[in-house]
Amino acid sequence: MENFVKSLCLIIFVSVFTFIPLSFAGSDGAPMVEVPGGKFKSGPDLHEVEVKSFKIDKFEVTNAQYKKFMSDFPAPDGKDDHPAVEISYFDAEAYCKAQGKRLPTREEWEKAARGVDGRLYP
Repeated sequence: MENFVKSLCLIIFVSVFTFIPLSFAGSDGAPMVEVPGGKFKSGPDLHEVEVKSFKIDKFEVTNAQYKKFMSDFPAPDGKDDHPAVEISYFDAEAYCKAQGKRLPTREEWEKAARGVDGRLYP
């Protein structure tokens, strides 16, 4: 009976975590999701590209989040929850590094945007 219960618990555990996408939070508390690796059609010519699995923020970095990192950031009043814009590549890279993250590669960004159904116009 004890082995049956252990087996049942394992089946339930595997079933639940097979169908529910895992989510994570970065050091900044922002929710992240894991994008599974694999091949996908990329670019305007839809050539095949393969990427390894990676984690990416679920939402864009907001003005409020970026202002915590760079206090002199001129965030527009009343738009704390809007995505931060007009940030250089190097400043975005520094923000990511400070959060223990990194910017996605072009291929990773496209894989995440295309979704699991390979959207033609992500």
